[in-house]
Amino acid sequence: MSEVKEEIEIVVTEEQQELVDATIAADKLEDEAAARIKAKYASDSTKNVKRIFHIEVEDEENDGEWVGAYFSKPTLKLFSQFSKNQAKDRINALKVLLVNLFLEGDRRLLDDDDYFLAAMGQIEAIVHVQSSRIKKY
Repeated sequence: MSEVKEEIEIVVTEEQQELVDATIAADKLEDEAAARIKAKYASDSTKNVKRIFHIEVEDEENDGEWVGAYFSKPTLKLFSQFSKNQAKDRINALKVLLVNLFLEGDRRLLDDDDYFLAAMGQIEAIVHVQSSRIKKY
């Protein structure tokens, strides 16, 4: 039996290529911004900038636009305060946490209830604790 190889030609329109190019350029700008922010806050012991998180919320005023800000991971002290307060008032505990983790960006994510509530779902990724394991011998 002979193998039949069929070549498929993919046609990309100019508009599609422009969208891909714009996405790549935006990703590069975000990477550069995160690196700049890490360097800026590297010596700040109140911020844990080993990892930077960029949270975006769809802008309710401008369709297709996004409102974004950069946040750090919580320090052990901040995570402890958050853990202690979340049982009493989870929303307020998340608000305090997000305010303390804020590095740079659009403050509407903190100050505007609609933007905050939308961003709230992403906070879990920030406070996620790394996995660990133990072996008994």
